[in-house]
Amino acid sequence: MSSPKIPLIDNVFTIARALKILQDRHRGSGIRGGLADALVQYGFTSRDGGPMNKAIRSFHTQCLDNEDAIRKWWAKVPERAKRDWLSAKAIYTHWNKTRKPADEPHKPSPYAQMRATNIELQQQLHESIEENRELRRADDGGNLFTENSSAEHVIKSIGNLFRTSPTKIRTIATGLTKFAKDIEARIKVARPKGRKLPD
Repeated sequence: MSSPKIPLIDNVFTIARALKILQDRHRGSGIRGGLADALVQYGFTSRDGGPMNKAIRSFHTQCLDNEDAIRKWWAKVPERAKRDWLSAKAIYTHWNKTRKPADEPHKPSPYAQMRATNIELQQQLHESIEENRELRRADDGGNLFTENSSAEHVIKSIGNLFRTSPTKIRTIATGLTKFAKDIEARIKVARPKGRKLPD
């Protein structure tokens, strides 16, 4: 009569406990290579016959540290999935994924970040080219704008010309305001009564 089959989940935790016993016994023993020899002696080996990989042992430890939660989760896992998840690594990895909130925003991949940066730089370059075209269009032999340029274009031209000297820009703005008031006063005096001041 064949012996009853041990469920995979129990097998993983049995191995995890045995590994913990060996690790606790050889931790701090001072015997160099003692744990590696013990792992081989008790059959915890990798495919090449050496001691079990440290990363694999770590997955067993993680499973053991979260045994209650993993067992509760495992009870709800479909049988077909259980047949595919045959290692501590697979079990821990799939359980760990369920701990993250479903609506947690995914961090963009390095490629996606690079692509977004590239698009932003292209837009900045395009804006800069368009701005330079506007300046060239308005250039009448040394000036950055003409009498037909929009007020916004004139402001931008002056701002770009004196961008390293905000104080000078403010002085120009104050001077232009005063200049505009003087012109308005002259026009008011010169215009015939009843005629509107031109815009």
